[in-house]
Amino acid sequence: MEACSEMSKTFKSRDWCSSATRCTVWAKGSAKMDIFLPKDVKKDAPVMLFIHGGYWQEESVTKDIHAHIAAPLNEHAAITVTVGYTMSPTCSLFDIVKEIRQAIVFVSDRFPDSRGIYVSGHCAGGHLSVMMLSTDWSSILPEKPDVIKGVCAISGIFDLQPLVRTHINDKLLFTTSSAFALSPMFMVDAIPEANLRIKVHLTVAEFDPPAFNKQTEDYCKLLTARGIDAVATFLPNRDHFDKIKEMHEADCPVQQVLLGLMNLR
Repeated sequence: MEACSEMSKTFKSRDWCSSATRCTVWAKGSAKMDIFLPKDVKKDAPVMLFIHGGYWQEESVTKDIHAHIAAPLNEHAAITVTVGYTMSPTCSLFDIVKEIRQAIVFVSDRFPDSRGIYVSGHCAGGHLSVMMLSTDWSSILPEKPDVIKGVCAISGIFDLQPLVRTHINDKLLFTTSSAFALSPMFMVDAIPEANLRIKVHLTVAEFDPPAFNKQTEDYCKLLTARGIDAVATFLPNRDHFDKIKEMHEADCPVQQVLLGLMNLR
């Protein structure tokens, strides 16, 4: 992820970007966000909220090394928000999910005239992005029950149960029951009716571990059967990190997906 870090530093060093970047504390711990505004931001500009990966625990994978993804989005007049969260074991995954919900409420309040919030994320961030599908936003934002317009999970994790007996669980401390309860794969039937209108795009790379490809395919089928407009895209000749490294380019596959979700291409 060193390449991402360097690209992010370069992007944030641009004259116009430095004045448009704001780091806002919106919760406790590491729950912070960077907001990147287009040069001539419009009141109704869509917001793309991006959540980093790192299996909810890797301290070297943060919002700070993902700033480069904002460049093409800003150029297409979208507001970009990169979100950080308190990692395990300091925070349980149940509480991390709550932090992301709080981030969406904060962004909704910050940009009340936006025509929609879109949520994306990589790996663990992909998991957190689709967890927002099962949230009853009418109880949190009664004036905006349809606050989320689209979701994109990039090599997301949709069934957490296989992680229980791996070293990844040393900090997460999943039990079989908690892993099941936090798995989007088993929450599809509980998605609120209002969220069935959210567009969902899942992407996975050819050289991702096979489990990512299988889970993406299975989860997409379940969402489609539930009546959600869900699409899965297979990205050839890429591994788990390639698709994130190239997101400083507007014509890369994932950026094309994000821009398409927001109807900006």
